[in-house]
Amino acid sequence: MARRTTTLRVVVIVAAACAASPTPPAPRAAETPKDPHHLAPLARRIVARVAALGERFPSMRGASPELWQIYSIDTSRLPWQERFEARWDHEHGASWEPDPTYVPDPHSARSPYRSRLDPEHGLRLTLWLYEGAWLGLSPVTPVEIGRLRVVVFLDAPNPALRAALDAAIAEILESERAGVPSP
Repeated sequence: MARRTTTLRVVVIVAAACAASPTPPAPRAAETPKDPHHLAPLARRIVARVAALGERFPSMRGASPELWQIYSIDTSRLPWQERFEARWDHEHGASWEPDPTYVPDPHSARSPYRSRLDPEHGLRLTLWLYEGAWLGLSPVTPVEIGRLRVVVFLDAPNPALRAALDAAIAEILESERAGVPSP
C-alpha cells in the first residue's frame, strides 16, 4: 500500500505542476531581447554614412540611403524571439552578358547570363545588417556593433578602389562601434 501512495503522490504533484503553468515560462532576463525595431535607427545611420561615400568615390555616387528592412517573423517562434534583418545594395558599372559556357539543364538554377563589372570603376556592394545568428550560406565574419551585426560583401575588379572602399567602410563601422555600448 505504501508504494501505491508514493506513486499516487508523484502523479498528483506532476498534474498540479502542469495545471499551474498553462503558458510557456517567461524568458530569462539575459535572453529577453528588446524590440527588433530598436536597431533600425542604427542600421539607417550606418547605411546613410556608407551611401555618403559618393563624395569621395565616384563609383558610390547615386547610392540610395534607403534600407530594405526584413523582419524574419516565424509563427513557430515566440514573440520575444523576433529578429531584425535588413539589406542594402549598390551597383555601379555592372552589366549582364550572355554566358558562353551555359548549357540548358531543367534541373539547374544557373542563369544563362553572367555579371560583368567595369574594370576601372565597377563595383557591387551589399550590406547585411542583422541580429542573432547569420542565416546565410557564405561563411562570414560580422562586425558587431552592440546587438547589431554587419556583414559587407564588396566586389570590385579594381584593387585600389576595393582597398580604399574597404578601409572607408571599416572606418565607418569602427566609429559606430565606438559609440554604441556592448550588450
